[in-house]
Amino acid sequence: MMGLASMFPRSPASLFRRRSFWAGLAILLIISAAWVNAVHRRSYIVWNTSKGNLLITHNFGRIEIEAEANRSGRRRPSSVHLRLNQPMKSGSPGWELPHVYLDRSAHLIIYIPYWLILATFLATWSSFLIWRTLSIRKHLGESSNQPRAT
Repeated sequence: MMGLASMFPRSPASLFRRRSFWAGLAILLIISAAWVNAVHRRSYIVWNTSKGNLLITHNFGRIEIEAEANRSGRRRPSSVHLRLNQPMKSGSPGWELPHVYLDRSAHLIIYIPYWLILATFLATWSSFLIWRTLSIRKHLGESSNQPRAT
């Protein structure tokens, strides 16, 4: 079994030269900025159709997806409403656990906290960087064992 230190590049410079490192760092900063923004501001999009409503909200340190079926049977015109960066009086960092709420009236709410999005991205990104490092080392090791044509 390899130690954790052997999975990473010998030189930190080789990690910093990778586009995947910098792209991942940019995504990490964007997710973090969205989390901070969601603590202090609220943005949402509402899509109304004849079959129901879909509301996607970014507030209280989480993303909230809410869907409601139209049970009245009345035809409603389709419309889309968008509100961005409305200030909130008090914010919460959104440390709660993700959960799904469904009631009898076909009203569904899904809460996805930003810490879960950030943790999922960090796990995926670091796994990719480790896999990439190991595959490069394996490739370099195989190519150095090949006999050279003279």
